[in-house]
Amino acid sequence: MDLGTFTLSIVVICRDNADELRTTLMSATEQGKNTPLQTIVIDGSVLGDDCAVVAQSSGIVTDLVSEPDQGIYDAMNKGIAFVRARTVLFMNSGDRFAPGFDLAAFIERNKGDLGKTVVAGRTIFRLGSRRFLCTALPPVHQSMFFPKDAIDQLGVYRTDLRVAADVDFIDRMVSGRGMRRVEEFVSEFQLGGLSTAPRNFNHVLVLLNDAKAVGRVKSLKGQLKLLLTQAVKMGAVRLLGFERTFLIVAKTKSSWCELEPSSQSQVQAAK
Repeated sequence: MDLGTFTLSIVVICRDNADELRTTLMSATEQGKNTPLQTIVIDGSVLGDDCAVVAQSSGIVTDLVSEPDQGIYDAMNKGIAFVRARTVLFMNSGDRFAPGFDLAAFIERNKGDLGKTVVAGRTIFRLGSRRFLCTALPPVHQSMFFPKDAIDQLGVYRTDLRVAADVDFIDRMVSGRGMRRVEEFVSEFQLGGLSTAPRNFNHVLVLLNDAKAVGRVKSLKGQLKLLLTQAVKMGAVRLLGFERTFLIVAKTKSSWCELEPSSQSQVQAAK
């Protein structure tokens, strides 16, 4: 396996969302103009071949797997098996690179750390067409660059976890290789997944069980607190919808701020 051909491997997972995949691949295509990228698409679609058609026609995809999978983390692990660069970035379909981000320049500035330690940038959070910044959340995988040999050494994503496999994976990578945070916006991430918006009580139990499995809550008091917090969030989402619930919460938290439409200056000022 030649680890010198590409400067970065991007694993993109999708399932029955061709339009969102197109958004991600267009963003990768723009970045790939100035640096050689390996773009791996893992398509778990069950309703047709639209995602595969988008991937094949994009011109940026180097590796494509179209077959059923056992969920997000199984798909990510399939992508890891194809990685040929020293550094890996994981994106979901619909994610994109942040406005003004220059991947080639980022790689040049951080070449002493990439492939050796975890390098984590900042993230813009999207809610439909609205965009937000948050100073309180830890890095998310869409803005984190992982050393491939660390994954080989420390293990891939746990597929027995439905939500917290990402937390577990990041914890293992950072514990094993350390992390350097950079004050640069790398990606845009769409809010509204299961980890941020439990839709029913089964989802709440999934969040609780995963948190226990990765050691995030150990005491009975901690478990009850998490259960109550997520149950209240579930009730609000079911009553008001995720968007209204999020906007109410964001207005009460000083760590959240909304960007003006197409505001590049606010992103730069927040660095």
